[in-house]
Amino acid sequence: MKRLLLIGLLALAAPCLAAQTPPSGPRLPVRVSYRILNAQSLVPADFTVLFAPNARAARVNFTGESGYVIVDMASHQMTMVLDQPAISFAIPTPAQLALIFDWRRDLSFARGPRSSIAGHDCTYWTMSGTQGRGRVCFTADGVPLRIEAAGKNGTSTTIEASTAIATNYDPAEFQVPADHTPLNTSGFNLSPFVALGLGNP
Repeated sequence: MKRLLLIGLLALAAPCLAAQTPPSGPRLPVRVSYRILNAQSLVPADFTVLFAPNARAARVNFTGESGYVIVDMASHQMTMVLDQPAISFAIPTPAQLALIFDWRRDLSFARGPRSSIAGHDCTYWTMSGTQGRGRVCFTADGVPLRIEAAGKNGTSTTIEASTAIATNYDPAEFQVPADHTPLNTSGFNLSPFVALGLGNP
């Protein structure tokens, strides 16, 4: 399963669809630090997600990287913002990112055991579908504290929270700075994004 699909799972902030399904994401603003437990060398292992449920948005910062990704659930858009040089660009190929914004489609859910992660109680939900199988441990407020995903080809990824802290936020954190030049990525060589799980395997 693609790593950015996992980021999409972390970014969702819609209400719970039904009692027999897990929460879609945090109901209140929260900043969560995560670690990819089996990260490849090309992918930073540590990252932080700032959830802004009311704005249906998330900001993802990778440790050691000056740039960040803004995930806008309302517009189905992901934007990469870089500081040096000061540029921004929409992450391309919307078809490949569709599952991030519609990840419940064709999935079945089963409630699992309870656990405690990063000092918070959570409940595991097992999810299975045509693309693979996984489970997520959600708090009662919808914060995903651990994600375990296995693809059809035998690959697997595990992400676990180290801290989860309720926080206020500045709406500007979810906007591209005015001095950042927007780029048209049409025709770009997207091999770095393939390495990060954005493109086709």
